[in-house]
Amino acid sequence: ERIGLAKAEVFKLTASLNAKQVNGPLLAGPGLDVTLPIVNQNQGGIAQAQARFDKAARQYVATRQRIALDVREAHARLQQASESLKQWQQTILPPLRIAIQDAENAYAAGNVTYLFVLETQRRWLDAQLKTAQAAADLRRARAELERSVGQRLKPA
Repeated sequence: ERIGLAKAEVFKLTASLNAKQVNGPLLAGPGLDVTLPIVNQNQGGIAQAQARFDKAARQYVATRQRIALDVREAHARLQQASESLKQWQQTILPPLRIAIQDAENAYAAGNVTYLFVLETQRRWLDAQLKTAQAAADLRRARAELERSVGQRLKPA
């Protein structure tokens, strides 16, 4: 639009009202100023408008690319956090739960000390803490993806 306006400024017409008093009555009359482009056809204004347009187009493309990269990275973090939580819940916690039962049974049978039972419970609690951290990482990654796409995601 601005390029078109700059091109339209090639021909310029200005109307004016002149008044003059020289040793007598005040003389007033209309005036007309016409700029006819012979050599300069407002190439400078057109070039400046084109440069602004080109800069805005480059900024638009850069912004789109940055947003696309943010979305891809946020999606990758969400997938990674989801896999990590699944790993903790399905692969790590179940054997530790069984290990606690086995340790308590072994203690009841007199085969191990209570310190062994406590150590097994500590490992279980550490794993639960890390599972909770993985769940928090998943929620955080989901929030980052929602921010990147600019809207809430449907519940998984």
